[in-house]
Amino acid sequence: MGHGKKQIRESLERLTRVNFPNSIVPGEVRDLLEYVSQNLGCDVRYKEEVNHAIHPDVHNTNHNKETTKIEGQITQPNPLVMLSFSLERVILDMRSRYSGLTFFTTPGYRLEELHPSEPDLMRKVGSSVAAYFESNRVEKREEDDEE
Repeated sequence: MGHGKKQIRESLERLTRVNFPNSIVPGEVRDLLEYVSQNLGCDVRYKEEVNHAIHPDVHNTNHNKETTKIEGQITQPNPLVMLSFSLERVILDMRSRYSGLTFFTTPGYRLEELHPSEPDLMRKVGSSVAAYFESNRVEKREEDDEE
């Protein structure tokens, strides 16, 4: 019996994390979320936390800004399902990039305690994210072939 509970918990952990095949910058996050919204017919709302840094320079002031956090909510209209998420930040090339999306769930809940439409929407979002990266890889390949 204990083994089955472990499999369910692991499956919930897998379900709530959508890894990207490659990391993306904040501008690409917007494109990805627009794709998910259009593909699934869901409302996607998100906010970005931006940090600003001002550095003195010999000739002028250097101002840098960096998106350090992205969180949001995906709402499916019928049946009504709302999922909150955050994007996983990694630092590459001295700037923020994002490597995946994590859905928030109530701590301690097991998969079978969620309303069935929640895991279903998580799976749909995961499939939509995979389709986004696949279509962009195909488009990029076609652009490379034209050069």
